[in-house]
Amino acid sequence: MYQQASVYVGTYGKYNNGNLFGEWISLADFGSKDEFYQHCVGLHDDEKDPEFMFQDYESIPLDMVSESWISGAFWDIPDLLSETEFEAFFDYCGNIYHGTIKDNSELFQATESYHEKYRGGCYKDMKEYADELFFECYDVNIPEHYVDIDAFSRDLECDGYWISDNGHVFAP
Repeated sequence: MYQQASVYVGTYGKYNNGNLFGEWISLADFGSKDEFYQHCVGLHDDEKDPEFMFQDYESIPLDMVSESWISGAFWDIPDLLSETEFEAFFDYCGNIYHGTIKDNSELFQATESYHEKYRGGCYKDMKEYADELFFECYDVNIPEHYVDIDAFSRDLECDGYWISDNGHVFAP
């Protein structure tokens, strides 16, 4: 997921003059925010002081990008998470975490919160997670027909558990 992060970089000056010229740029191609911005300056070297406009973006946590800025902390994500955690972390940031991640301290806070709340992935729905959780917690020989997993699943959701479109489950 991190490797797929990209933005379409234009400028406000061009946009205001009816020109949508820009380029899709992969953020993983750069080691830092400064390197990324140097590339953007080269892309728009026909403007004296280009004001960059990120007109579209993909695979970036919403708390780390907007039309007018990209968090420098984005480039530090690989230092805090394994490659297998990127998708779940991005789901968490885009749907549960309610804060802007502008710097490393905020990124660290977001990753700590993510680790506290993440319960697992690859579930097709909350019922599948509830089924696994119930029989993991109550390791007894209860016949499955005595357990209402649908109700348990609804209880988890009412308690604030959430499942992403990618099958990652988070606790409240």
